[in-house]
Amino acid sequence: MKKIVLNLTCFIILVGFITSCSNNIPQKAKKYLENKYGESFILNSSIGSSTDQSNYEIFFYSESHPNNIVKVYYENKEFKDNYYGILINDEYKLMLDSILNKHFNQIKYYFNFTANYFDSSLVNKNQFQDAISHFKESFYSNTLIFINDDNNLTEYEFNNILNELQNKGLTGYIAIYRLSTSEYDSITDSNYNKFLSESYEIKPIFKATY
Repeated sequence: MKKIVLNLTCFIILVGFITSCSNNIPQKAKKYLENKYGESFILNSSIGSSTDQSNYEIFFYSESHPNNIVKVYYENKEFKDNYYGILINDEYKLMLDSILNKHFNQIKYYFNFTANYFDSSLVNKNQFQDAISHFKESFYSNTLIFINDDNNLTEYEFNNILNELQNKGLTGYIAIYRLSTSEYDSITDSNYNKFLSESYEIKPIFKATY
């Protein structure tokens, strides 16, 4: 009987130790972010794998970018994150502006690579230009462009846009939609993703992967 009790006690201690170790992952992820970027982060939530707790997704808010979710992924005892994509979002947009605004009088466009995980060496916005050439696959984005029905776009002009994107070192998927005025006015950053669905009724007039 004593042996059974002793074994049960050891099992409880072992389970408690494993649980304690796995529960430390979110705090370790917080420390990882703060050491890497020199900023403060606020823990939002975490999701562990249902089996051995060896994989984690941990979600944070950054004090300097409170409207974005910062994601940290833990696997094989290593952390990686998407925060660099949030940091250089404005620089990326300026690059797209310099290309797209030459071709359209009125335009709405949206892109998203904040789900991407970036190389651990990328921590500073000043690295952006070099980073695009060295870590091109990390910057893959879906870019959806919306124009109203007053705009005409030929395939030749579309190919020119693709060439300019490629010359800048950008990579991803691009789709252009011509919409009625009411449809155009209704597009926002909270609903544009519906156009990525293959079953959505409105189809792009041009699309390509570059």
